[in-house]
Amino acid sequence: MNSRQNYIFSHFKQIKSLYDGSLPFRHFFKNYCIKNKSLGSKDRKIIKEIFYLAFRSGKYSTFDDQNLFMLANNLNSCNLLKDFFNGIPYNIEKSEFVFPFPELINEQFNNKKYFESYAVKPLIWVRINKNKKYDCIFKTGILPLEKVQINENTSSWGFENLNVSENEKYFEIQDLSSQIAASKIKIHSGENVWDCCSGAGGKSLFIAENFKNFNLFVSDKRSSVLSNLKNRFKKNKLNTPFCSTINIENNIEKLIFDNKQIGFDFFDVIIADVPCSGSGTWVREPENLYFFDKHKINFFAEKQYLIVKNSLKFLKPNGKFYYITCSIFDEENFNVIKKLENDKIIEIVNYDYIKGFENRADNMFWAEISKKN
Repeated sequence: MNSRQNYIFSHFKQIKSLYDGSLPFRHFFKNYCIKNKSLGSKDRKIIKEIFYLAFRSGKYSTFDDQNLFMLANNLNSCNLLKDFFNGIPYNIEKSEFVFPFPELINEQFNNKKYFESYAVKPLIWVRINKNKKYDCIFKTGILPLEKVQINENTSSWGFENLNVSENEKYFEIQDLSSQIAASKIKIHSGENVWDCCSGAGGKSLFIAENFKNFNLFVSDKRSSVLSNLKNRFKKNKLNTPFCSTINIENNIEKLIFDNKQIGFDFFDVIIADVPCSGSGTWVREPENLYFFDKHKINFFAEKQYLIVKNSLKFLKPNGKFYYITCSIFDEENFNVIKKLENDKIIEIVNYDYIKGFENRADNMFWAEISKKN
């Protein structure tokens, strides 16, 4: 290796020895770069790409540092990496990616096409509403690689590379599969809708742009993400929903949104995008594949059961409840709602997986359920 390649390799080895998976890799790497200011922007991009390819390989724990580093030197690598590795013969090793626990994933993902998706970087998907102008995308010369029509109001554009921080003021970053999941939510005029695990509000924003004249309530146990949600609604010139910091894992008898008290049987629609393993996003954040403890699946399943059971009390009879995860494990998906049905709490109306790997997007599960009177 030449001097620059050795320089990047030395940082690669140091980072690998320090990173333990307790933070998303992007956050860890940002902190690392703050302490190592000699790394230029191009160096940072190269190191990040090499690490993500290493995590996606399925060989992170079995290869020594140099062989793992050289996995990025192949014919399918991006031009940035090809230029960096110039002068070194391509790595031609073609051993198959091995998923660590295939027996736990849904059968729709236990196939060659899904496993091969780990070799390809997912697209960055943005939501485009027909009522807004996004000429800025074309002014920057960045064109989408893929376009998918979600419904008559919304299309989703997928980009290979996009500077999110520079462009997010013009549109909403939301994965294609998340947009598809949100499009399955149906709302009528005058209804009361509660997004009970709203996060930063991607799905709430989607329904606010697609349905009118309904009352939107959002909650999360983290006040910081609700602050982000409010800013996103303001940016999009949408009415701010009623907000509350609530941990719905607890057995709560009443809800309070902006001094408005809510009792049982109030909501027409409840949306629960519940906390989960995030296994459906592992192609995008492949470090989680390597560091994931499969025993956590039961932990999440128990949490999900409580969230649905506790929030159902606030749903009207014959109301609609949408259960959503970004997991590919049946234990977090169908098995949770089936247990609720066996306990005579709900009836399953419909369910399915969104196979994002077919579109370089995340993988998700959604279900519509109704509570038993």
